[in-house]
Amino acid sequence: MCPASENPKSRQCTLDVVRESEALGTASTRDYPPMDKGMSAYQYLVAMFTIETVVWGFATSFGVLLNFYQHDPRSPIKPTPNSKLILTLVGTINTGTIAGAAPLVSFWIAKNPGIRARVRLFGLITCALTMFLSAYSDSAIHILLSQGIGYGIGGCALYYSALSHLPEWFEKKRGFATGVIFTGTGLGGLSFPLILDSLLGRYGPKVALQIVTVLFTIPTVLAVCFIRPRGLPDNPHHDSLGQAVMTSEKQALPISTNLFRNFYRCLTGAFWVYIFLNTVQSTVFYLPGLYLPTYSHCLGRGNVTGSALLSIVNAGTIFAQLAAGFLSDHYSPFLIGAIANILGGTSVLIIWGALGHLSIAWLFVFSAFYGCTAGAWTSLYFRVLKPFISDQDLVFSAYGILSMTRGLGNILGGPISSALVTSISSDPHKCSGFPKGPFSGLIWFTGLAFIICGLIGSALWIHLRPKSGVDLQNDSKGN
Repeated sequence: MCPASENPKSRQCTLDVVRESEALGTASTRDYPPMDKGMSAYQYLVAMFTIETVVWGFATSFGVLLNFYQHDPRSPIKPTPNSKLILTLVGTINTGTIAGAAPLVSFWIAKNPGIRARVRLFGLITCALTMFLSAYSDSAIHILLSQGIGYGIGGCALYYSALSHLPEWFEKKRGFATGVIFTGTGLGGLSFPLILDSLLGRYGPKVALQIVTVLFTIPTVLAVCFIRPRGLPDNPHHDSLGQAVMTSEKQALPISTNLFRNFYRCLTGAFWVYIFLNTVQSTVFYLPGLYLPTYSHCLGRGNVTGSALLSIVNAGTIFAQLAAGFLSDHYSPFLIGAIANILGGTSVLIIWGALGHLSIAWLFVFSAFYGCTAGAWTSLYFRVLKPFISDQDLVFSAYGILSMTRGLGNILGGPISSALVTSISSDPHKCSGFPKGPFSGLIWFTGLAFIICGLIGSALWIHLRPKSGVDLQNDSKGN
């Protein structure tokens, strides 16, 4: 309150209060776009889907490039033991950096929402530049720096600054929106391997990567133009949409300085268990897609077969993401994740391990079944956070933590898988042995890790599920 004895200060304080009230009244009556529906919400959904498709589509398709660099005589990379190890790490460092740096971006833009447009621009330029420069790479280190670290940093900045608007646009249909957006990973993973394989076979790595850079940049630039905060009115009085977005971003207020303290209070024991599960699941999730092209090549199949297997995995992921996102609006995401992990692990051990070497048809069956089950995990993130995070300002920061641990798992998967795959024989009969063989360690590790995650996830679902009326009555009597 203002002291009445100091008239000038009192008048100034009263004037400040009036101005603040007028500002609040103006904000409350501003014609904001509706949530969960309307043209603006679905424009954001399509734009975010496009960014998801191109950013993760290229990132998850490195298995095709890995196979080309290691086996094609036109490869600019000399086949040495060190180059083999470095190239194996590129794919996991690529996706791992995008996900692993997420907390830095998410907390940064949570504290300063006005920088999101500039972060997106930085990410777009970095991704396009590193992809273009990788066309001129002639060593494994160059590939690691460009397609691995450089693209990972740019992809993280571009992707998470755009995804941060999702909680603003969707609430009741957030699971559905998440599923739709995340199907872009599967669509990109379905199309990019086929495009890469065709371009590599026809033009070689230099021209192929230059064309892919153009295919990445054009749709991304168009999508970024339609990523805007919900705080922007439907009919902003600005000269252009881009100017309106930048103005709205600058007007966004920083979130409370107690952000880290409030987030720390949300880190319950159950949340730590889920973080552990997320790390383990991400360690093994990308391994089948990374090694299926190499496995089929070991069986004497051509590059087209390996690319087709990888594309089918990503096509199955499209179905898994969309179905899991829709179901998570109605059922427990913990139960959905547990079932998906158990089915995915079982398919690794039985279809890939026990049956995959009998016929190439079984590998196609495995690719489809694995993608349709194990691929559901990430579309459950926003619904998983609901029981842990009640403050909407912290939701995306928590999402960044899950993405970071997923990135950590991706990075760990590279050296672990490299150690599990023994020397590959040129004899297809020796190459396909299971439960003993060059890929048996990888198959056992991947399958059992998925099943263990599913069992622990089931226990987490039982622990967090809502209590029945009988349980509530018993608790009240005990109190």
